[in-house]
Amino acid sequence: KGGFGALYEHIKQETQTEDIDDIVAFLQTTEKALSPILSLREGTHNFIDLLTAHIKTIETLGGGAQKVWKDEDGEALSARLSEMIAQAENMPQMNIRTYAETIEQIIGSITVRPKYGTHPRLMILGQLEARLIDADVVIMSGLNEGSWPPEPGHDPWLSRPMRKEFGLPVYERSVGLAAHDFVQGFCAPRCIITRAKRSAGAPTIPARWLQRLGTVLNAAGLKKETLTNAPAAHWAKTLDISAKFSPCKRPEPRPPKHARPRRISATQIETWLKDPYGIYARYVLKLKLLKPLEEKTEAATRGNILHEILHQFITAHPNDMPHDAEDILMNLAKETLETQNEAPEIWNFWWPRFERLSAWFANHEHARRPAERPLKTEIEGTMTIQGVKITARADRIDKGLQGAIIIDYKSGGSYSVKSMHTGDAPQLPIEALILKQSGFATINTQEIEALEYWTLTGKEAQPGKVIAERKDIENLIENTQAGLIEMINTFSDPSTPYYSLPRDGIAPRFNDYEHLARIKEWAILEESETSGKAA
Repeated sequence: KGGFGALYEHIKQETQTEDIDDIVAFLQTTEKALSPILSLREGTHNFIDLLTAHIKTIETLGGGAQKVWKDEDGEALSARLSEMIAQAENMPQMNIRTYAETIEQIIGSITVRPKYGTHPRLMILGQLEARLIDADVVIMSGLNEGSWPPEPGHDPWLSRPMRKEFGLPVYERSVGLAAHDFVQGFCAPRCIITRAKRSAGAPTIPARWLQRLGTVLNAAGLKKETLTNAPAAHWAKTLDISAKFSPCKRPEPRPPKHARPRRISATQIETWLKDPYGIYARYVLKLKLLKPLEEKTEAATRGNILHEILHQFITAHPNDMPHDAEDILMNLAKETLETQNEAPEIWNFWWPRFERLSAWFANHEHARRPAERPLKTEIEGTMTIQGVKITARADRIDKGLQGAIIIDYKSGGSYSVKSMHTGDAPQLPIEALILKQSGFATINTQEIEALEYWTLTGKEAQPGKVIAERKDIENLIENTQAGLIEMINTFSDPSTPYYSLPRDGIAPRFNDYEHLARIKEWAILEESETSGKAA
């Protein structure tokens, strides 16, 4: 959002490195390379103009035409693009998003085959081609039900009697041909048969030919192991055998005191309580999750967009509620979504929820005002405890009859007043503590009337829900401060480890470092040890 200009400003403000000049130079080179296609972002254009700009961008990013269009994949792409140029005049005008979807469909159908094959004595053939070839060694692979033989087809238009009347082959014919190909290959001078025991983590069913072979061997008085008594089978098994097994234990790093974080956000306090190792990875090792190049629209993205829509609405209407508040929210949503490069079908699926949510939010705001009015939205605050700076961004702070009301919007998840007191949801109590210490600079009051979570899901039964603590706030704030002081003092000790998931059954909602902590490895190990002791 904001293009390269906003990206330059962000890097200059956030990047603390001597290589900033190199990063900026890299971005400038990238912007120049993308300029042909970026110049066509707005409006509709002729297909040939979009395609020409796309080709120029490809050649620039790829280091020149000679590098881009060489080898099998480059030649295949070049041939397809040449066909598209010849047919471009038949294409209608379109915007760049429609062009991207069109080009993805056309290019995605390209099949790239090696020009010279692999080894001259090796051929990779399908069942049809293999019927016509004799070989000294035949390797038959994929011998699972569903692969060989394939699943029988299903015709949604013609029944079996209708197919027979029209003289069409029956579905079982493909199974018979697969059986013929298996027998023909199995009769080769030397035959190797293979299959995958698991597919995508799930167990597979061996092909019926292998099961029949087992029956034949049993009738002949031979063991099934006869089929696997071969050097290649032994080699395959040894790939999964390790001479030494050293499973990873639960990580418990102990960095020196000077390396431990002295600044942390309120949202990360929950991670600190539930998974200290996540704090170690982020603030000590300074590792951040890299987003995928093609990121799917997830709950977090929808939540950010929802926050933006509500922020714009409250900023525009801080006092009196307009009579057409619901329509204003819907228009804001449409304008915001137009700026997002997300899949439209996903938002079409989500849109009915937002319609219900808009009606609930408008009615709820009408009922609150004028007794409770917004003071600030998306406001930042800070405080320092035991030398550690804690920052927070409050979604919204209202002025009630008896003091401030701190509100946190949630687009999903479950929250309760109890979770505020137990520390499972510490964000609002921490923001209340910051407010008590005058950490939100533009808000004068230190009296707090309520802490409220607004869960905005847009579900049919209950589009929105308010979870509020209004009675025991002072005690909650005191306990939060005491808990923070104790936790900070504990982790200031260099001997205190940053355990991964120290409390069984309690984990953060999102864990970007699960793979780094190797949780699945040591968790299974600890379960086995616990089961052994119990036995």
